[in-house]
Amino acid sequence: MKTYILVLLLTAQLPLYAQKDTVRFSGWKLTLHVGGTLGGPVTKVVDEMNTHSFNHTMNSMFWGTTTTYPKKLQRISFQLGVENNIAGKWLVKGMLANRYGKIIGFSPRWSEFTTIYYGTTFAVLGGIYSKIQSTRFAMGPALHFTGFQANRESSSFPERSFTKVGFVVEGGVRFPRRKRVFIDLQAQYQYAGKEKVGPYTFVGGEGPGITFGPMNVSFSHLSLTAGIGIRLEKAKVIK
Repeated sequence: MKTYILVLLLTAQLPLYAQKDTVRFSGWKLTLHVGGTLGGPVTKVVDEMNTHSFNHTMNSMFWGTTTTYPKKLQRISFQLGVENNIAGKWLVKGMLANRYGKIIGFSPRWSEFTTIYYGTTFAVLGGIYSKIQSTRFAMGPALHFTGFQANRESSSFPERSFTKVGFVVEGGVRFPRRKRVFIDLQAQYQYAGKEKVGPYTFVGGEGPGITFGPMNVSFSHLSLTAGIGIRLEKAKVIK
């Protein structure tokens, strides 16, 4: 699915490379993106919660609502970018991105079990613009600072943190192409590899305890964001 989204985005750019009317900016561009992420540890953690019956459904008598576990929560992801072009065609970009998510399971015996994953990414990308600079494709190395934490209702397990070397692949579309301020739509795949977390042992009460994990979770993800940018130098239109 991740690959299909990137391919569709890049395919949509191809007709723009053939246009004759070009707009070139030789200055810097600043961008701020917000959006969501797909992937990461979610699938593995949800599967483990289902295996150990942390998938209870709770009905509220007071509010008339139903909560189904595991419950996935995610904060909006932010990304800052600083971009420049070379000879009107090539681009160099530095970026800083963050992400944060939470997965909550519930078992009648063990109550709530919460896992939190987060990360900060620094990357330097090199790439190419379409002829009119409305679209782009870029990729480059990245340094990911990631973490994973697990908590029970009354206690917490040791937090794990990792520094990962990976890469980022990016495709984007921006408009209007002749204005100082522009809108930018972006898809990124951020590869950060996998790490082992857990095991987490539950003991107490009647009956045997359980061991949750260990899990080999992925910190790689697809980021889909919308943003606003500013061109710090006026356009030069070339016929």
